[in-house]
Amino acid sequence: MKIKKFYGKTTSEALQAVKEAFGEEAVILTTRRIRRDGKYLYEVSAAMDFEPQGPAPSERNNSVPQLEGVQAELASLKGLVERLATHLLGPEVEDASLKELLYRLGASPRVISELSASYGLDGGGRPPAVWLKLELSRRLSHLQPAERFPRYSAFVGPSGAGKTTTVAKLAARFARRAGRRGLLVSLDDYRLGAHEQLARFARLAEVDFVAARPEALGEILRENADKDFVMIDTPGFSLEDERYPDLLHGIFQGDLPVRAHLVLPATAGAGFYSRLWRFYQDLPLCGLIFTKTDEAETFGVLLEPLLFWNQPVNFITTGQRIPEDIQVASGRRLLALVCRHLDELALEVGNHESADRILATYETAH
Repeated sequence: MKIKKFYGKTTSEALQAVKEAFGEEAVILTTRRIRRDGKYLYEVSAAMDFEPQGPAPSERNNSVPQLEGVQAELASLKGLVERLATHLLGPEVEDASLKELLYRLGASPRVISELSASYGLDGGGRPPAVWLKLELSRRLSHLQPAERFPRYSAFVGPSGAGKTTTVAKLAARFARRAGRRGLLVSLDDYRLGAHEQLARFARLAEVDFVAARPEALGEILRENADKDFVMIDTPGFSLEDERYPDLLHGIFQGDLPVRAHLVLPATAGAGFYSRLWRFYQDLPLCGLIFTKTDEAETFGVLLEPLLFWNQPVNFITTGQRIPEDIQVASGRRLLALVCRHLDELALEVGNHESADRILATYETAH
């Protein structure tokens, strides 16, 4: 048996080199992505079983059973390895599970169930990673942020989502536009130092600042009717905290013209967004903001709101710098974010147990 490593810019290129050197009967042993001289390449290890030349008749007869056993084991090994890493090796080989790929991306059970069902109907024999990119491109590329930013906006979301920093970034950008006059309102008297933090940001952005209770919000808006924009920072609570519904009611009560930006951290777990949406879906939302994308490893968690919530995504934050690390969202930008690391994860897919388990739990509950 001869074993050799082949390299290419893509797995298809490396596989073609295998076929040219060893022919169609080559056994693919491993496939991995490596870095060499500052560039990423795909390395494919392959083996070729060369038959022995010219043994004596008696030796040939004695070796037949052993040779047949080795060939059978090689055939079994070849099938096993190719099933584990084939979706990037070409459409002629059986593909790894789409469910497991989505699970590794961090997608929720609902997303896994819906996309797996779609793949079963119109996959067309495409490898899962290829089909997923095409399907997400079809569903996400047309997405656009809201056409207008509301004059009065409150930033709501779970604790630690990055609401205060996001308010500061947007206020600094808005204030720079033709001298637009703004006001930052802090309703967060639950977190130590929250008022002081936003007040410092307001000074840097050269906008006004006020700290208040939710019940005073109506009066504050009337007193600042001359402002071009008012941004309201709210405290973050656990969804189980009984104080939170009362606070939200105070902000969005009666005829106050306040719209809500729902701030969602990209670092959240797969099932967290579903619980969050049940809590916030009845607010007068004007869109979503994805934060902490610089801290997340995968972005499948974003698929739940992108595919099912019917809300525009207005901004994406990419770091802590103010105001630099915030971008206007677009379909292409969101697609690139969700598909980041997709090819690397596709190479690792093989054990379907975890995805099947959570999907079974989801389907039982629905």
